[in-house]
Amino acid sequence: MNLRPSAFDEIIGQHKAVSQLTISVKSVNTRNDVFSHLLLTGPPGLGKTTLATALTKEIALSNGANIGSLKQILPYIMRLGQGDVLFIDEIHRLSAKVQEFLFPVMEDFRVDLSDAKTTESIEIPKFTLIGATTEGGNLLAPLRDRFVFKIALSLYTDEELFCILDINKDKLEVGINDDALKSVARRSRGTPRIANNHLLWLRDYGVAHDIDNICQAEVDKAMDIIGVDKEGRTIQDRKYLKTLAEIITKTGNPVGLATLVSSSNIDKDT
Repeated sequence: MNLRPSAFDEIIGQHKAVSQLTISVKSVNTRNDVFSHLLLTGPPGLGKTTLATALTKEIALSNGANIGSLKQILPYIMRLGQGDVLFIDEIHRLSAKVQEFLFPVMEDFRVDLSDAKTTESIEIPKFTLIGATTEGGNLLAPLRDRFVFKIALSLYTDEELFCILDINKDKLEVGINDDALKSVARRSRGTPRIANNHLLWLRDYGVAHDIDNICQAEVDKAMDIIGVDKEGRTIQDRKYLKTLAEIITKTGNPVGLATLVSSSNIDKDT
């Protein structure tokens, strides 16, 4: 079951981003032009891929983590036609060399292929590059500057998450009342992906326990099983906070990353 909206008018939340993109799309269509390069930034699960796919159904998808060299990205570039869209998720994972290769590709629609002696330039059709990243600051500044549109997505309100859950409960055929849905929304940390994952878990919980209409008390029981409290904190979150509090109480000093890692056994990247 695909819970992702497929058009701008189906998207709940991110009103400024949707409004900006809707205006730009209308302008591009009126001028019979190609949409400008777009960079979408924000935490995971806020809808970067959803916005990209709503922008156009004809989209070539890739992931920056899977593109380690020019040979790996070149086939994507050379297959592009006039007005096509290339979407690169986690674009900050591209190596510096690949990012630099994209400078003339994005700005001049030109591929520069070099060997030890010569450089050959190949003109390519005008296309749109959409980059999505959770770490926009890690992109090379010249690459970031070549994106005409830069849109930062924000966390959703509990009311917006409730609306999303209310739609998706019907798609998933989950019997659940409004108070229970509001409780799920509060636990979802402003993130639709987390909200939908919770809803999928509640569907399994309801089926396993033969519950036709999940109430708030059942949500509490189900979420307790997976260790998510009423504020959406996970077991690892609570472990981190407990460790932080214990060290501060003991020393009265700020706590460094190395101390937290050694005391909690939580990976430093996490």
